[in-house]
Amino acid sequence: MALGHFRLFILLMGLVNLLAAAPSKPIHDEQVYDAIGKGEWQSSLDLLGQLSPKQSKMSLGQRELLKRRALFELEKWDELRNLPEIQDKSLKAHDGYLRARAAFESKNYEQFLSVKWEQEFPRSFREILDLFKARSLTELNRIQEAKVAYRDFLKNHPYSSAKSDATLELADIEWRLENQFEALALYEKIYINHPARDTDNIAKKRLQETGRLDSLDADAHLSRIQRLKRAALFSKAIRELASLEKKISPQEAQKVEIAIARLEFAQKNYSRAESLSKKSLREKEIDPDYEIQWLQLLAFSLTRQGKYDEARSHYEALLLKNPADSIKETSLLRLGLMALDDRKFEESSKYFAQLRTDFPKGSYRESSHWFEAWSRLMKNWKIKKGKQSLSEEDQESLKQALNLLETLPQLPEGEALGAQSIYWMAQIYELLDNKRAKEKTNYKLSHEWKASFHYLLQDENLFKTFRFNPLFIDGSIVRKPSKKHRIADPAFQQGAWQRLEFFANANLFSWAKLELESFLERTGSKNHGLKESIASRLVQLEDWSDLIRYAQHNFDFQIKGLNAQDPIAAYYYPQSYHQFVVAAGKEFEVSPFLAWGVMREESRFQADVISSAGAIGLLQIMPSLGDRLARKLKVKHFDASRLTDPETNVRLGVYHLRELIDQVQGWDLPPAFVFPVVVASYNAGTTPVKRWLKELGMDRLDIFVESIPYAETRAYVKRVLQSAQVYYLLYGEKIQKTAYENQKGKL
Repeated sequence: MALGHFRLFILLMGLVNLLAAAPSKPIHDEQVYDAIGKGEWQSSLDLLGQLSPKQSKMSLGQRELLKRRALFELEKWDELRNLPEIQDKSLKAHDGYLRARAAFESKNYEQFLSVKWEQEFPRSFREILDLFKARSLTELNRIQEAKVAYRDFLKNHPYSSAKSDATLELADIEWRLENQFEALALYEKIYINHPARDTDNIAKKRLQETGRLDSLDADAHLSRIQRLKRAALFSKAIRELASLEKKISPQEAQKVEIAIARLEFAQKNYSRAESLSKKSLREKEIDPDYEIQWLQLLAFSLTRQGKYDEARSHYEALLLKNPADSIKETSLLRLGLMALDDRKFEESSKYFAQLRTDFPKGSYRESSHWFEAWSRLMKNWKIKKGKQSLSEEDQESLKQALNLLETLPQLPEGEALGAQSIYWMAQIYELLDNKRAKEKTNYKLSHEWKASFHYLLQDENLFKTFRFNPLFIDGSIVRKPSKKHRIADPAFQQGAWQRLEFFANANLFSWAKLELESFLERTGSKNHGLKESIASRLVQLEDWSDLIRYAQHNFDFQIKGLNAQDPIAAYYYPQSYHQFVVAAGKEFEVSPFLAWGVMREESRFQADVISSAGAIGLLQIMPSLGDRLARKLKVKHFDASRLTDPETNVRLGVYHLRELIDQVQGWDLPPAFVFPVVVASYNAGTTPVKRWLKELGMDRLDIFVESIPYAETRAYVKRVLQSAQVYYLLYGEKIQKTAYENQKGKL
């Protein structure tokens, strides 16, 4: 070796030795927690092995529990099940659960059964272990004991997601014991109550083999159909009903026929529902009760198709048959709405006045007040627009409308319509040339209802808030939850809360959520500070749907007089799935406030929700739309189940909003119309929205929105844009003002 190279070698070796001798940086708890949060379980296990007790704030029991959880996630069953019990009493339940699971997964059923689980176990732990107890006994061929264990499981956990599987396993045991009657009764339960589960096929096969399926009455099959309908399995439901129809009596067939028609209606196949209704009504012998049901379905199917003249005649025929009050009430409402859509304002005001007076405490109190006032307003608007002066009768009609609008917020469900009432009262004062009253009313709207949709209508430039702005996609809008709660309440000394704090800090959010449930069961919500701490923990756990539910049950909140600094407002309007919303907003140039507004009103942030129409997930995407969007964005291995994944659903939904924004901007609309029309299109589709724009005109945005023919879409537009406005006020307005001031200071 040359001398120069030798010296370099000696130098490098000395450097290596020096580095080896240098003390390594101590491991801290936070490094372990970060590894757990990333799902890096082997890394967390290694870090725990290097963690010095002197450097850790965790107790010995807590460190040992994290080690056991890492072994569990790494499926090192033998190593886990042979560890000694943790001595810390507050952690015994979780330790016992992990060791019991390890014994079961490694098929050491005797060892599994030797673990004792007590009432201190979280409910979901008890549920899983109770089921595994029954399965372990079955594997050990202790059949009678297994039978008792399965029955105990079904009794103690009636709402378990494993109920269908447990029922099938119990049925198989009864069948094995030759208790055919009990077994078939259980198979029948599965067939009727769990038609969307895999267990259904096995149960159905057993029922067919024994002839039991043919002996079930129509009501049993119809109960099954209702559950298929709730699961949005419409095609399967219709196929089964069509097959059933061939096997039952003519009297029972009427039930099946109307069930098929209602399923067609639920799928928005309104013309098919119309055809089936007309066919049944032509029958000479039809039960009077079914005749009323068919008439109601026919009238509503025609309404949904816009065939108002024909629908009106059937509603009138329905009212002549002296139906139940609920049907009469609904019929009057729809007659009024159809007259309103046809711009027959005098006729509509009469229907709504009759609805209001005939049913003063009915289901549509608020609707009758609002739509009667709106009918009176629009009738006189037409007169004023035609440059005609208002007669004394017209002015009196407008004053009656003012009285109705003043009463509206005082009704049981009318408080939410406060801003709407105030806005349109101002418009009525304008028609009556009462400028002072108009200014006073507008001032009230501006100062008390800034967070409302109707505040935006005062100045249509405010809709620019929902345009994409790079200020709001750099992460600065995301508020970080506080981790410290210093509240003097004995409840916080409970083991459940102590474990909750530990699990939340360690990023074991599923366990923290279980402890929160246990904590609430035992303490309730005693004071405001306690409730705020619980809500803050839900934020930290990113349990968004439970957060909104908890907030609605425990905190008073109003849009009126919104304070952007009020933490309660952030519980009602949380930055749910912010990492995905901000990322998708940046990728597709869509305002996160608009995305949150749509998401909140579509799903209340429940990631796995499925609507009656079959829309799935946070942004309620239909499987067919999801498939198209996934192909466009080249999402690999996509199927409908992926729509329950928050990241996938948000990305597809925000991209669809971008599609709609681009499409609507090409329609040559007034600028203020763009986002209301985008939101309407998201709900109803672009085809009907184009038709409405043509029919209703674009003179005034406020009248266009209130005149949208679909009640659901009309309310949806207002709710979504109001929510988007709240999100902007809570998380964007301050940032935008600061940026403006900074820019102004540089000039």
